[in-house]
Amino acid sequence: MERPLRRLLPLLYALLALPPLLRAQAIANLNPRALVPDMVAGTAYRPYVYRTLVPRLTGALDRLLPAAARDAADSLVARRPGFRVRWHWTTPHASWFVWVLGFQWLSLVLFAIAFERLARAWLGGAGPAPALAAGVMLLLVPIHFGYQNFVYDFPELALFTLGLAMIAERRWIAYRFVFALALVNKETSVLLVPVFAIWESGRTPGRTLALRLAAQLGIAAIVLLAIRAVYAGNPGEPVEFHLQRNLHYQPAGRTLLHALAYVAMCGLAAIGAPRLPRVGLAALVVGAALTATTVFLGFLGEYRDFYELFPLLGVLTLALASSMLPERRAG
Repeated sequence: MERPLRRLLPLLYALLALPPLLRAQAIANLNPRALVPDMVAGTAYRPYVYRTLVPRLTGALDRLLPAAARDAADSLVARRPGFRVRWHWTTPHASWFVWVLGFQWLSLVLFAIAFERLARAWLGGAGPAPALAAGVMLLLVPIHFGYQNFVYDFPELALFTLGLAMIAERRWIAYRFVFALALVNKETSVLLVPVFAIWESGRTPGRTLALRLAAQLGIAAIVLLAIRAVYAGNPGEPVEFHLQRNLHYQPAGRTLLHALAYVAMCGLAAIGAPRLPRVGLAALVVGAALTATTVFLGFLGEYRDFYELFPLLGVLTLALASSMLPERRAG
């Protein structure tokens, strides 16, 4: 891709991120156990309060604002009922919602940038296909929308995809940093560890691989246990079980459409898996783990539980599409 066009990609991604960003606000801040003010204040229910990256950054940055700016945000939300009725923003501390919205937008842009890097690393080539695919993936993000959208959802999509890109590029120092940051955002980022093991098996000497896996598990244990210790006194339980609810789940029409879209994407990814067998195996492992946690701990019909699987499916689907191009077959 030409350098001038590449410089415009972040702007293009930022524009393409607007539809999913704005649609997500209608289902944001609805769960009374994880309201934005409670998440930022650190008083939300467990386990939601454990996903603390965006809330802590929001609180820290908001304290840097002049009092006049915070008052202006409160005044704007008070005067504009759309923010309260459609987006469920509240006062005081309306500026917290502005920060969260900004982090969500940046996360979607970062997801597209990371996915493009991931696709180039795993599929090779300098053509426009990975960038086009990243744009399409942004537009497909709403297939994950169900009953609610949390402050940590889009950051999880972005950081997990960036972690995958660092694995694909074998940038281990950067990967460890992204891995730790992703764990602070959401504990399911630990699924980067089996992806790392699958990708590096046979490429890294066994002893070195074992040490690197042990280091990642050590990082995960330190981060996750520290977060749980900080919020041990919060209301709620460390883990919520929803199996009983899921046994009586009856999907609605829109949920069925989302399910069909995801099944179609999984089918295309399965066809493309032989072209990237390690990625296919990683998708199988991550998908199986997320399905199990959704059945027992999540809500069926909430495809936001599968954000970690989404970039893997995207790369496999792109591998299938690329194989159908004449120049790809010739090369």
